[in-house]
Amino acid sequence: MRTISLLLTLSLTIACSTEGADAGEERTMIGKADLVGSCTPNDCGDIAANGNCWCDEGCKDFGDCCTDVYVACADELPAPECNDGSAPSPLCDIKPSCEPGQVAARKNGCFQCVDALTCEAPAPEDCGDGSAPSMLCDVPPLCDEGTVKVRIKGCFECVDPITCEPASTEPEDCGDGSAPSMLCDVPPICDAGAVKVRIKGCFECVDPATCEPA
Repeated sequence: MRTISLLLTLSLTIACSTEGADAGEERTMIGKADLVGSCTPNDCGDIAANGNCWCDEGCKDFGDCCTDVYVACADELPAPECNDGSAPSPLCDIKPSCEPGQVAARKNGCFQCVDALTCEAPAPEDCGDGSAPSMLCDVPPLCDEGTVKVRIKGCFECVDPITCEPASTEPEDCGDGSAPSMLCDVPPICDAGAVKVRIKGCFECVDPATCEPA
């Protein structure tokens, strides 16, 4: 009988220990060098099937999130809070459309796209000049395919990632060649068939055939 009692006690101990592990007691912070795996939609709410990182709501607290958790599982996770608490500036209080894995957050009064996991701004492209952001024009534009966003003289611009030259945004016959104004240097999203041009320092959407406002 004593043998049976010992076996039962041992079984209960193992069961309780396993249950504690499932509850996350053994999860610890994973450094970048030791993190393995990535999230897929099937992994959301659980550990990544191909590694040791997690794709659930608690991973930020444990410090074991896969780097792409908000790319694969953003719809199933609470919206991250990355605002710094600064008062909004009327000059740049425009919420941008961010890439997957990023979230719009207000930093120093201006909205910008930051990494949803770290709340940090993406690393600057090689074409940027490293200048500090200007509150007058710190609104990331939506760049055309094949171009990248960089900050030059405090303002975002769309440039060719190979040549670092500004992307061609206006037909020669429609734009007036005016210098960009920091008050309105935010390329708009034009309807199909329209193009962006700069007139009197500001971007406008026009019909490329007639140069009339679209």
